[in-house]
Amino acid sequence: MVPFVLLLGACGEESAGSGDPPTGDSGARAPADGGGDGQQYEVSGTMFQEAGGEPMLCAVLMESMPPQCGDGLPVAGWDWDAVAAESASGVRWGHFVLTGTWDGERFTVTAPAEREAPDGAPPAPREPERPEAPADELDADQLNEVRRELVDDYPHDVLSAHVDEEHGVVRADVVLDSPELREELAGEFGDGTVVPTGWLRPVTGGE
Repeated sequence: MVPFVLLLGACGEESAGSGDPPTGDSGARAPADGGGDGQQYEVSGTMFQEAGGEPMLCAVLMESMPPQCGDGLPVAGWDWDAVAAESASGVRWGHFVLTGTWDGERFTVTAPAEREAPDGAPPAPREPERPEAPADELDADQLNEVRRELVDDYPHDVLSAHVDEEHGVVRADVVLDSPELREELAGEFGDGTVVPTGWLRPVTGGE
């Protein structure tokens, strides 16, 4: 069995997920500030569903046969008949770009999914945010402690995190990069110490 393949972030990351395959919605992340204002988001990932389970958008995929979804978001409005996907032993999966809404607990598909190619490849990384100098300069050990606390304290928001020693910050892949989350992170760890990058990318304004 091949180790986990993260679909987000860089080498040396610490994932917030346990790596266990989902049962029902046990793998769902549910940030409190998801909102329900009609905001549309785009997201790249692996759609996954096992027999008796619900469709999940995986942030972490274990490469076995069939694969297992280590962590992700439950998805509503998903139709396997409308897409080309892989299947084995009662499991369906495929790599897609989805558009939809996020209410803090569930992603709802609002447009036809686009198949990513080549199948199995993670989405291309986005240019990382160039952070301003943090209010407090922390050394590598202190930044690693921030990373550990971040993953422990924000299990429903943080997908993975790693230390960026060049800029003196902790970079975090999060489900949704919102002003509320940034304010919380600044209050707990100091202004500019944690730099979040959202998995869900806003594509339109809310209603």
